[in-house]
Amino acid sequence: MSNLSTFVLVLLLVGSFSQLVADAPFMHPALSGFLLTATLLGMSFRPRRPYVIYAYINKAFMKTFLIVSLGLGSMLLWTFFSINRGIESAVSLIIVFLIVGLMCLFMVYVLYWGLPFSRKQKGVAAVDAAIARYKKQEEEVAGAWQPDLVVDGNAYSIATYHIQRKETGILGLDMQGKAVRDLALMNKIAACSRLAQEVANPEQINARTKSYTDTQKMLELLDKGLAGFDRSVAVLGEKEAKRIQTLKQTLLLIREYSQALCEMWYLEAEWGSKHGNAHLKEVRFEDVLDLNGKMKAFALITDQAELLREGIGAARSLLKLIQKEPVIHSKSPDLKPLMELISGFEKTAQMVETAKENGAQYLKYMGLSEQDQENWQSRLAWVDKVDKKTA
Repeated sequence: MSNLSTFVLVLLLVGSFSQLVADAPFMHPALSGFLLTATLLGMSFRPRRPYVIYAYINKAFMKTFLIVSLGLGSMLLWTFFSINRGIESAVSLIIVFLIVGLMCLFMVYVLYWGLPFSRKQKGVAAVDAAIARYKKQEEEVAGAWQPDLVVDGNAYSIATYHIQRKETGILGLDMQGKAVRDLALMNKIAACSRLAQEVANPEQINARTKSYTDTQKMLELLDKGLAGFDRSVAVLGEKEAKRIQTLKQTLLLIREYSQALCEMWYLEAEWGSKHGNAHLKEVRFEDVLDLNGKMKAFALITDQAELLREGIGAARSLLKLIQKEPVIHSKSPDLKPLMELISGFEKTAQMVETAKENGAQYLKYMGLSEQDQENWQSRLAWVDKVDKKTA
């Protein structure tokens, strides 16, 4: 299908261009120009692969392509019409600018204004009133736009208060605007909210797409590094045999973990695509449990946390040795990038260790963190104060 579409686009490109420059074309120059421009746009906005990962972006490309093509087509038709009718050039130029303006407005609406993400409110009067009532002076609100977060058949909303990006409070609300006070319920709502953010927030969708493509590239480099690993570490000698074994096991773990991450992002993108992505209507806690159960990356890295930490320590000590003895790098230039790759998983190791210390399971869609709980409890205290004052 891809080869066929490429063939058709090339055929249209050659045909429209030849008609545009021909001495005796059978097609009007305006139509040839439109087909040429539309074909070039079509080539620029061709769907990216894998289709599931790029589903949201591909749809955005298609919408942009249609709007721009219709806009350019309208401008060409108007130009042809105005020339034949002898309409003044000033009037023609004004109409062209109007078409360009409408085209830009449509693009902004389709790609931003028309998305729930662009809203500042939930759209439910009782919920929006409660969010505003419990907001402190100078605070801003994030997350109110999210779809319904459904737990045990009941819909909830969540709002995060912040001042200059510093989070100052979290509040869960039912559809009557009543604050959620049960911790277990609030954890489920927060987990639903995390899934909603990943699937319905265009910024998160783009970040996931980049993470997937970057990790795929990293896996290609890692496979090459592993293929030549024994040759790269030969310069270290037999005295480093134990550390070399640890490093190789760590690299194999990182490859397995990275592959599991890609599978996780693919699964999330697939679920999001089926449920509307940025136009997501609701997130059920059952969906969160189902997806968490299918995602194996975090369980894998949690089980192998000790090996990861040991490998990071070994990589760092070897990097210091390479810095101290430059001859190692000159004899084995591929060794340093591999050690830097292992060291780059420090943040992952810390997250796993923190989850273990808190007795929490490290999941993709988790409930409230320790800091979140503090912000939630402090906001409940503020709710009581506001309600008491207005009673």
